[in-house]
Amino acid sequence: MFSSKEFNHKFSNSKSFFPKEPPTRITKIAPHTYYEGIEFNNILFESFKLEQICFHNCSFRNCSFKNIRFKKDFVGFAPNYIQGFSSCDFFNVNFENCDINNTFFSIGNLNHIHFINTNLCNSLFHRISFNKVVFSGISTLNNTSFYFPSKSFDVSFIGAVEQFHVDAKCVVTAFSYDDKTNITLEEWFKYKIWKSVKHKEVANTLFTFEQIWTANHIREEHNNYANFYYQRKKAETRSLAKWSRFTGYISEFTIGYGKKPFRAFGSLGVLILIFSLIYLFTGFSPTTDSPEIRYYITGCFDSLTTLFTDYLQSLYYSFFTMISVGQGSASPSTPLTQIAMSVELLLGAILVTLFTGTLFRKYTK
Repeated sequence: MFSSKEFNHKFSNSKSFFPKEPPTRITKIAPHTYYEGIEFNNILFESFKLEQICFHNCSFRNCSFKNIRFKKDFVGFAPNYIQGFSSCDFFNVNFENCDINNTFFSIGNLNHIHFINTNLCNSLFHRISFNKVVFSGISTLNNTSFYFPSKSFDVSFIGAVEQFHVDAKCVVTAFSYDDKTNITLEEWFKYKIWKSVKHKEVANTLFTFEQIWTANHIREEHNNYANFYYQRKKAETRSLAKWSRFTGYISEFTIGYGKKPFRAFGSLGVLILIFSLIYLFTGFSPTTDSPEIRYYITGCFDSLTTLFTDYLQSLYYSFFTMISVGQGSASPSTPLTQIAMSVELLLGAILVTLFTGTLFRKYTK
């Protein structure tokens, strides 16, 4: 541990992007050591154990970690992150035959990283940008979390699906596919095309996660996190053309692509409220013998009590129209109300069916 960065050692004198000389070999690092602001270039870390080591604001270029064991440490059932990399950048780095235990990667960049026959256990990737990150060989992910990927989430699994093992405690948090950038109009048109392609790549990545999840017969313990299908459909929607994207948004907000039944239930409630306001202005009769209830935008109402009572009647009428059972008392009094009622009946039949199907799918999966 150094009190000042002035005494930090630069582990390579080579400034070439891809050095031609043999790498510097490191076979031991003392435990309980903190490294800050150090550049590692063309380094081979080989065959030793990392025990409570922290790298902060360091860079790793053209490095390899081979046969490295990160110390295990458990406190109850929760992982204890006792070593890791904070605000570090990795470029062209290989992890081969490594056991990465109780390790955090927090706020950094992984560029052109290759995990070969590597096990990740009780580890954490927090606000990491993934660019060309590849897993190959026999890889295991146990209780490893990917929290809030930043910038990009480009992860690939190369090889047979049987080589990859993922347990039910692994977590990938939901993350947004919408981003905003201050650019010119010309750049915006180019950016839209690039953005659509990136969304498609995100969808393909999540499809790979979904297949691994299915192949390992893992049940979704955390619906908001482990639901790769929902995240994949979100990305696919944002990669589609304009009109196809519109229908995808409707599916997302109303039923969550068939994964969120209570969104359909909430959509029913919103439509009931909307049509109850429409009926107030198009006109309807609460009962056969009662006078018509109809308000005008420029008109005045008698009192707040009357307005509240009439709105309850309209809400009651809209509710029974939406669920398509009919109550036999209220009736439309104008052609506009008849049209609105027909639309609400059609939407109600569709949403009730979607709600029932989504609910059945969720609880029988």
